[in-house]
Amino acid sequence: MIAKTDQKQYEAGGLHLDLLDFDEKAHLREGNLLINQLHTAIKARKLYDSDNDGFQKQIDKLMTTFASLFQNEDVVSLEVYMHCLFFNRVKIKTEFQNYMHTKFIIDALKRRNTEGVFFDYGLTKEELGCFLQLLAHEERQNITFEEFQNQFRTENIERISIHKFSAASKRSAEEHLMGIRRQAKKTFFECIYNLKGIMFKGKSEQKIGIRRVKRLVQSLVDLIAEDESYLIGLTTMKHYDKYILNHSVNVCILAVALGQKVGLEKNALRELGLAALFHDLGKIPHPTEFDSKDALSSEEGKELTEKHPQYGVEMLMEMKSLGELPVRAMKAILEHHLKFDISGYPNLSPRKELDLFSRIIAIADHFDVATTPQPDQSQKETPDCVLLEMIEKSGKDFDPVLMKLFINAVGLYPIGSFVVLDSGELAVVVQTHGNPTFLDRPIVKVIADKSGNEIKGKTVDLSEREAETGTFVRTILKCLHPDKFDVNVFRVIT
Repeated sequence: MIAKTDQKQYEAGGLHLDLLDFDEKAHLREGNLLINQLHTAIKARKLYDSDNDGFQKQIDKLMTTFASLFQNEDVVSLEVYMHCLFFNRVKIKTEFQNYMHTKFIIDALKRRNTEGVFFDYGLTKEELGCFLQLLAHEERQNITFEEFQNQFRTENIERISIHKFSAASKRSAEEHLMGIRRQAKKTFFECIYNLKGIMFKGKSEQKIGIRRVKRLVQSLVDLIAEDESYLIGLTTMKHYDKYILNHSVNVCILAVALGQKVGLEKNALRELGLAALFHDLGKIPHPTEFDSKDALSSEEGKELTEKHPQYGVEMLMEMKSLGELPVRAMKAILEHHLKFDISGYPNLSPRKELDLFSRIIAIADHFDVATTPQPDQSQKETPDCVLLEMIEKSGKDFDPVLMKLFINAVGLYPIGSFVVLDSGELAVVVQTHGNPTFLDRPIVKVIADKSGNEIKGKTVDLSEREAETGTFVRTILKCLHPDKFDVNVFRVIT
């Protein structure tokens, strides 16, 4: 809830609030409640006449919600920008189960070329009913903003208005987004730097900065909630000279993104992130032994591989900051190479059901390893092929429910995938769609035309359809290996 007296700064026409007192959880509840009720009411109006009891009950619920919101605000707004929905100028962090409702509202406004709708204090039940009727009535695929505005005048709707973003509003939103992304990149590299410090302090048994690392992981948790796709995009950077460090941070991000899809609270996400960050700590004293398949195929190498989870836990137990690391995180570090059917290593007895953290980290770890070329490999598997292999192993190697949620997080064509479109253009996947119906239709950035000429192309949504025919404008034909085309997907994404 955003109280008028708590506002320190309100940028009219912008999308950012700097508040003295802002209850994020309350805001999320209010926003999702309004969105869910709007979705249900519009669906009801599609099925029933305006005087139907079921539809009238939905309007009554909405009026009660608006009455509560108007106690603190004169205007309630819903605005769409860059595939995101903003409630009262603050981005809605949509829960997985509510995504379809949010997407429904976004699509309803986009089809009317509208970027924002404002509900004014004094809104009447009749005006709200007419508004719901306009959104439920779809004779054509799209109408112009002006046509939609004229419908408001015809229906005498005075306390609901629509608008398009001004240049200043878009600039404000872009600046806010760029600020998040600058902080994300900074935190990403700080995690690598601090993990490197732990490597040396761990060897010398000095006290390590667990509290500092906790703060960094908490920052990653917060940033993933703000811009999940960008953080996942950062994992496409593969630093071969610091493989274990880079890999550990990548797994941390992927695990937290999956944990968020599961619905874990922030404290649990932080514990999960810590476990993922330290999951390969046992490899750090022996980095060169893990750089070669030949070394790992020896008896000594095999023993080192199978015992590195145990070594990692032992290292943490010897460090003076042990008391600050959750026990559950240490259990996940020990178990992350045990498979869903409890095969794998280390050989624990008695064998019980794996902890949720262990199952999450196992998926994140395997995906990052499989999409990263090792020093003696010519090229890596494309991300889509890795996911298909993992899906085939669901139920044996990986938790099948978590695999479905992981695909929802990274998409069937994960962020960083280099693809060729049926238009002949080359593109890089920069954002997952989020809608389970369109997991194979992500947001891509076009980087080459159909003749193969490098261009600074636009970002396009592959779920976009032709207005007249309803067919998709572009479709992915297949994934390519970016190394063959000398494409740095990390630079495209960031």
